[in-house]
Amino acid sequence: MDREVVWLAEKKAKGSGVLAPVEDFVMSLAPSIPVAQVKTWLSAYFHPMETFESNKKDSNLGGVVVHLVLIGLLSWLVAILASLAGLNVVGAIAAAVLILLFPIIFLVIGFVGSIVLFILAKIFGGKGGFVEQTFAFTLIVGAWVAMSAPFDVLGGIILVGFLFKIVSLLIGVYNIYNAYLVVKGVHQLSSKRAAAVVLIPIVVGIILYAALVAMALAALAALGASGAMAGRGPY
Repeated sequence: MDREVVWLAEKKAKGSGVLAPVEDFVMSLAPSIPVAQVKTWLSAYFHPMETFESNKKDSNLGGVVVHLVLIGLLSWLVAILASLAGLNVVGAIAAAVLILLFPIIFLVIGFVGSIVLFILAKIFGGKGGFVEQTFAFTLIVGAWVAMSAPFDVLGGIILVGFLFKIVSLLIGVYNIYNAYLVVKGVHQLSSKRAAAVVLIPIVVGIILYAALVAMALAALAALGASGAMAGRGPY
């Protein structure tokens, strides 16, 4: 039996708060999953720092790359299945052709995002190393993708898919808490400083997104106004 599954079996008696029933159900399915890394991700969703500590031997650049590539491949598979669930055969074929793109995207985003968090953590006095932080975050990114996978697939269903996408969104929102636990644990920061490291990029991202949306709407309004003026002619 995998070490992560053994560890979770030992922890099961202690439970995990409000998520205990979800954890019990998810981890009961873990032994049937053939990919060991996916089991590790599922473990990380409920116990991020404990899972990181029990897998520290893989806390190196090679281990990070392997996990990110597998996360990309799982996302690729989910994209295909979601298209098929929505009867979008063309979309499924297009996704299938882009098999190399998904791992590359996660590799780039994984390392760039970790650099941003590492800089912020150091500004706030973090003591952890870049590789161990990146590895720990890779585990919870995998946790988010793995936990969301069935709901993302069902999210492709026409008319009712949005209900499953809401569940997927909630899974991602909870993972922000996991990110906080990772920052706090890896960098040995106080609760407030760890929260700041995690929330600053999110707030900045929201502001930038809102600004881009506002600019796009303003541009459309300007085009509409100029079109209306042109339609009136010179008289």
